Amino acid sequence: MKMRRITSLGIALAISMTSLCFAQDNTEVQKKRHIPKGRIGSSEHKVSEERVKSIEAVLQEFYDNHANLENADTLLEIRNKIKESIPLIPEQKADTRDMIQIKDSLLDKVKVKFKKNTDDIRKELNQEAEKKFPIAKRNETVKVYYKQGRAVRSVTGRFYGYGLGGKSVRLNSRWIPLFDMIPESKALFNKEINAEVRKEYVREKMQDYLNNRQRYAETLFAAEYTKIRNNNERLGYIYYGNRWVSAEDVLVSMLPEWKKKAKKRAEKEQLEREAREKAKRESGQGNQEKTENKSDEDDE
Repeated sequence: MKMRRITSLGIALAISMTSLCFAQDNTEVQKKRHIPKGRIGSSEHKVSEERVKSIEAVLQEFYDNHANLENADTLLEIRNKIKESIPLIPEQKADTRDMIQIKDSLLDKVKVKFKKNTDDIRKELNQEAEKKFPIAKRNETVKVYYKQGRAVRSVTGRFYGYGLGGKSVRLNSRWIPLFDMIPESKALFNKEINAEVRKEYVREKMQDYLNNRQRYAETLFAAEYTKIRNNNERLGYIYYGNRWVSAEDVLVSMLPEWKKKAKKRAEKEQLEREAREKAKRESGQGNQEKTENKSDEDDE
């Protein structure tokens, strides 16, 4: 007789969760696209960050010098200062594709490497699972794994049938309780458990396939985005506000806040000057009154 041997998927197989996982699996496959989520961190745009800081530094310099930020000549000076290190408006256009557009542009490359759709993969995996986890037939030689204390042992023998209530099986002259067997071995003799083990196998293999496809897509995305970033920054663009813009755009975006800040400072300084002048006037008037009073006393 041909021996059927079960390869371990892991002794601690969580069978109780399998049916729940598979109830969700088809939905997850439909929702889970094999294109990466696409997270672009600030650490990937160091050149852009430095350019933003340099524009802020120019504005800070003119602010500190009390320059009139409403004056056209002042704004021209600011722009000329920025142009010393960054082109205000690059001559060539930037690649402004957003993350979704970049991902969509890579779909064909992903499909070339991962040609099969999830339905085909699932069909193949179900066929694999049927071969990998058969139901034992009487008089077949099988190998089962069972727990004995903390140890997991194995026994090989001819399967002769079930004990009372189907709670044990006879291998050669030995009776092995199903309760002691690991899930994969129980699957040889119990149709319900067998179905759960097959589902778990398909679920794990399907997830491996999706994960591999995801990682490949993310690798493509990272390479494509790096190329876009390097080219845009080479042209003189800045990643600011989650999009590629020119230094002029950044300046225009920042100016209102700096003008507001300068106006607020000017108003505060005006109030302080008026208060000082008022105090000075009041102090002078008081001194004059004291002088007049002293003169009156001398006359008496």
